[in-house]
Amino acid sequence: MEYKQKDLNDLTEAVNHYNQRGWVEITSYLRRTKVERCRKWLELMNLKRHALSDWKGISCVSAHSDILQNLYLSVENWDLSHMLLGTDTVYCFNDQCVVKNAGDVEMAFAPHCDNQFGTNTDHSIHTVNIMWILDDITEENGGLAVQDHLGWRELTPSAGSVVAVRGDIMHASGYNTSDTNRALYACVFTDAPMNMEGYWNEEFADIHHQQLVKHPKRNLSQNS
Repeated sequence: MEYKQKDLNDLTEAVNHYNQRGWVEITSYLRRTKVERCRKWLELMNLKRHALSDWKGISCVSAHSDILQNLYLSVENWDLSHMLLGTDTVYCFNDQCVVKNAGDVEMAFAPHCDNQFGTNTDHSIHTVNIMWILDDITEENGGLAVQDHLGWRELTPSAGSVVAVRGDIMHASGYNTSDTNRALYACVFTDAPMNMEGYWNEEFADIHHQQLVKHPKRNLSQNS
């Protein structure tokens, strides 16, 4: 399968869908090289997850990898986060390594919305989780479901796609009963600082025209 970044002019329909439903699936958004690079490094981080995390994923994983930091701060995330949040000022918040190991019957996500965790339970800050799909998602490897005002919807995005979910939208996934790992990179951005200890809290610099001045690895929020 050939992956290619979509032209920004092609994303108008996707933004409209997101605004109406609170989520959107965009196929073939990511280039093959970035999919492969991201998957490789998430698998490497996954091998260290017991040392890096107290749960089966790894939050702010790019703190441990310059390669992943470059992917989190990529042009693809810049374009999409600004379009979906509908603002010129976007803030970094979290990037998660989510690898469901083959045959793992412990890692599943019950229905939840991202905003129910932390300081944004009133949904006053617009947050978006841009999920990089690094393996084809199937029912066998855990699936992916979202709920909006029309009810639950089962998604089966292919590798190279992204699924963007607003912070107040319920979503869920099951166990990976297949014989191969399934990797997903969850990149979360906001329209205002979250000020949560241990998470990114800086403005997403315009990397189209300049290098990132601040280094998020050294700018984890120390506010509670």
